[in-house]
Amino acid sequence: MSGGPTWLRVLSQPLTADLTRAQALLACDVDALYAAAQAVTAGHPLASPQLALLAAVREVLSFDPAELVIHLPPQSAAGQDTDQLTGQEVAAIADVAAVGQRGLIASTITNTLLAENWTVTLVEGGPPERFTGIEATRATEHLLVGVGYGEFIADEAGAGERGAIESLIEGLRETGCVVARTDAEPAGEPRRTLYALRGGPSLAHAIQSLLRREPGRPLRLVTG
Repeated sequence: MSGGPTWLRVLSQPLTADLTRAQALLACDVDALYAAAQAVTAGHPLASPQLALLAAVREVLSFDPAELVIHLPPQSAAGQDTDQLTGQEVAAIADVAAVGQRGLIASTITNTLLAENWTVTLVEGGPPERFTGIEATRATEHLLVGVGYGEFIADEAGAGERGAIESLIEGLRETGCVVARTDAEPAGEPRRTLYALRGGPSLAHAIQSLLRREPGRPLRLVTG
């Protein structure tokens, strides 16, 4: 039985010109983008650091303009200045960055597991606030992973899978990420486990269906 999940934040280097697109996308501060969207919607001007971040993220996403256009509102002016964007447009940019981060982390984790002979079931997260669910088995070992933007939660059926979690961390570090363990659940509350999630046809589906995170707020595991 699981003793509780391991929560990990996935970081990257600051946004600089010499990063690959994947590294640059992982370096985006998605929560800061959502905060900027809320500020614009409320009618507040963006501070210089927020404008610089937004301009840098737009530059990163310009490598795939079709993807950005899909998420932007229909009336968006693609060439407009960063400080003229609406809150809806800034939120759309944050959504693209969130989904991109989640996809990069999930694919790295999946490839790491497959390379070590795990059988993997992956259920894509879909909307930006949801988590991609991953369920992996190898002989008697069993591992669950929920992947969100900038973070993932790994949970194992027994102590023997701790080596698998370390492999996931190492796989992400090889892509240039910094992975830091964190305790995302509120202090004083009992440790919950991904294995307590109810859904199907697999636990990967349950993770995708039940785990979500509001922008700027840490995820809480809800099992009921």
